Amino acid sequence: MLEFRKTLGFVLLAMATTGCRSQQLAHDQDHIRSAVMHLHENQIMDNLVRARKGLPILHLDYVNMTGTITQTGNAAGGGSYSAASNRFASLPASALALSRVVTGAGNLSAGATQVNQLTITAQPVNGAPEVYNAYLSFLKDPDRLREGPQPPGCDEALIFRCYEDPCPEPCGTRAWGSWFHKRVSAKTYYWIPRQHADAFRELSVYAVAVRGQAAPLSSNFDVTALGVKKFDPIAQNDKDNYELYVKIDRKIPNDKGYLVMTINGKLYEEKGLLTVLINSMGGLKRAQPGLVLEPEMLTNVIRLSINLKTLGVARIDDVVMALDNRRIGIRLENFVPTASPTDRVLQDLRMQAELFRLGQVK
Repeated sequence: MLEFRKTLGFVLLAMATTGCRSQQLAHDQDHIRSAVMHLHENQIMDNLVRARKGLPILHLDYVNMTGTITQTGNAAGGGSYSAASNRFASLPASALALSRVVTGAGNLSAGATQVNQLTITAQPVNGAPEVYNAYLSFLKDPDRLREGPQPPGCDEALIFRCYEDPCPEPCGTRAWGSWFHKRVSAKTYYWIPRQHADAFRELSVYAVAVRGQAAPLSSNFDVTALGVKKFDPIAQNDKDNYELYVKIDRKIPNDKGYLVMTINGKLYEEKGLLTVLINSMGGLKRAQPGLVLEPEMLTNVIRLSINLKTLGVARIDDVVMALDNRRIGIRLENFVPTASPTDRVLQDLRMQAELFRLGQVK
């Protein structure tokens, strides 16, 4: 009976040590998510290196992840018992003898098993050219992917990988003495500098998430205001109405419209508050809708007309500061952005991130 209790206790202990299925499944799913993130990082870096070398590249989509846990426990036992008694009597009586034989046999067994199964399904990306265009676009700036024989510093690289040279010596020209020594392959380190983190994040979004013909999310030309080149009051001694010339990071059609931006933490997105006028400086012409835009119809300096009282802003300096290296939207009367759907999504995400930073989106 004691042995049976011990075995039963062992069975219960073995089954208990297999753990809670839900907790272990959650733990495994978290590990598989981390593993997939590393897979994406590795293939993006590998594709960049291969594209730099002029080799073909292939991007994989990890489309399905599943995890299952199977637990089993078992116990078995059996036994037999027999007894026999014999008496022997002879003279003298003092020689009486009594014998009793007891025999028993038993067997007990117990076991517990747990099987963890994780499955990842990957498919090659064949019908999304924007993914591969993103790699080529990223590599247009050679400084975005650096390489060297030594690893970068910890504060220098956003991410780096090491690759061995497959043929450090000219094939077929190995010296005789080198046959008796272990060849040490040359290594090349590739890394993304931290100052190009935004470009690498954009590439990652293209490669991993943004696909297909996404619906346009914004009708604005989303640009970065690089600063006010000059500003003047519209009339002498007029302290409310100003005209500003603002430099932006790319050229847009020279057309009328209005700005969408924040000043002192307040969002201005209505027509008539920050009015964009035709810029005629330097021989610029008004962009004509329906025609091929000539170079003089495009500008990277916008002409802005504002009224401080209408904006509720006390100083013109507040407006100037708000246009210094800030993301803004420009809504034109006759033109809309013609970028790819993926570009539009990324631009809108950047705009939303700026609004979140300023506390405008709750």
